[in-house]
Amino acid sequence: AFLVISFFILALPLYILNQYCGIDSKSLLARILSFFAKISLTIFGIRLIVNDLYDYKLTDSNFLIVSNHLSYVDILIIASVFPSYFITSLDMGTTFFLGHICKMAQCLFVNRRSRTNISSEIKEISDKLKNSFICTIFLPRHFRVFMD
Repeated sequence: AFLVISFFILALPLYILNQYCGIDSKSLLARILSFFAKISLTIFGIRLIVNDLYDYKLTDSNFLIVSNHLSYVDILIIASVFPSYFITSLDMGTTFFLGHICKMAQCLFVNRRSRTNISSEIKEISDKLKNSFICTIFLPRHFRVFMD
């Protein structure tokens, strides 16, 4: 509970400045989320070993991470390594408590049940990527990605 309250105390002023005053604090919000993800993994006793990231200049790169989603730990792991914007469903944005965390963490909300707004949703994701942000999307459980 202390960790979540601390996140809200740090992120809320930046979120308000971003939403209502037009001051761009999105990258700082992503870094705050990354910091709290690292602390959370430590508290849960999860030690993360990351190999072969030396090729990526994380501060200068923008890319899309596509991953299978097994649990909420996935979010913590990716956020701890890559200060990232998560692409999630509209339903998550209205979920009690988690919805507020998603909004403050600058998640991008998409409607996975309808293709009506797909072009504007793709444009929003594309704009994030063009502005040197990392975006992460988790595939639904029935999706399988095969690579050679």
